[in-house]
Amino acid sequence: MPAACPPGASSSSPAVPWRCSASCRWRCWRWAAGRNALRRRCCNSPPASTNISPKRKACHDTFARGAQPCVLGAKVRPDALLWGDSHGVEMAYALSLKAKAEGRALIERTTSSCPPVLGYDAPKDARCARANRAAFAAIRADPGIRRVYLAAFWANGEFDDPAFVAKLDATIRALRAEGRQVILIGPAPPQPFDVPRHLAHLARVGDLGQAQGVDRTTIEARTHNLRALFARWQAQGVTLIDPMARLCDARRCAIIHDGLPLYFDSHHLSVAGAQLVIGD
Repeated sequence: MPAACPPGASSSSPAVPWRCSASCRWRCWRWAAGRNALRRRCCNSPPASTNISPKRKACHDTFARGAQPCVLGAKVRPDALLWGDSHGVEMAYALSLKAKAEGRALIERTTSSCPPVLGYDAPKDARCARANRAAFAAIRADPGIRRVYLAAFWANGEFDDPAFVAKLDATIRALRAEGRQVILIGPAPPQPFDVPRHLAHLARVGDLGQAQGVDRTTIEARTHNLRALFARWQAQGVTLIDPMARLCDARRCAIIHDGLPLYFDSHHLSVAGAQLVIGD
């Protein structure tokens, strides 16, 4: 017989088997919040660290800390670089797992609230423009970097401004002029709630099967100007990785897959979400 959740779970979550349904898993997962050892035992749920890149603390915001950017993947000279804001962290990790399996490596250059756009001035942090200039200079200085991934919180509402999109367009042109393959990771749909907490609530009321995210048309409206350039960029040789194509159907966007949350908050994809977007 399967064991029940550890003692004490009954006060805030009914005792459930360690090997059990997604609903039971979420009830126990939330009860064990902050107790990674219990999360691992309870319903075989992964600890929080499997939803967030294990490299996030060491590899994110390296420019602001005066640290060297991380090289992820195999122990070889990197041939790719991910340039982005905090939304690029889990993408970089997902890409590194794939790269390692292929005997390749990539560099992560991510800076909080700083999209990879030359000429963009972050309203609250003057270091963003310097970080972006440094990233571009590093790309120019290393001809071994053949592919550049661009990732950011494109769907935040601010980054669909025509002036901003024009600067992104100019950045892509500048990278292509350096002979680099550009891979744009498009907008991941932000949700109007904290996804793990929302899933836990649905699990408590026995309604996890109804879990669904934001309406697709809402995100399309928030990224209209950006998405209008996708076809032209692709015609010019830019590769597009479109999270909405992986996460959304014709109406709604997913927030859970195979029992795992696709986000670790309301708008950052979890490792599981990033892996689903990156694909095989």
